[in-house]
Amino acid sequence: MYTGSLASATNSISSSLSKIVTATGASHRLFKLMDKKPKITTTGGKIFDEFKGEIEFKDVGFRYKGTKTSIEVLSGFNLSINPGDRVALVG
Repeated sequence: MYTGSLASATNSISSSLSKIVTATGASHRLFKLMDKKPKITTTGGKIFDEFKGEIEFKDVGFRYKGTKTSIEVLSGFNLSINPGDRVALVG
């Protein structure tokens, strides 16, 4: 009985250690991307001075097309971005 309990605990520790090593590798890549400097300056200048109006999305829809079905992920999405706002769309 003790041997079975010890084997189960060892297996659990091994699985957790594997996940920690995977997360460490992923975080290294993430921090490397965060430290990367953009090629285009974003602190103003000619590129961003040209955009002065509002950006608006109305009733946007998006779906992933599969082999037999499609999965709808956006339906009737509306977004209004005022001049000077910073917005990130992630997905």
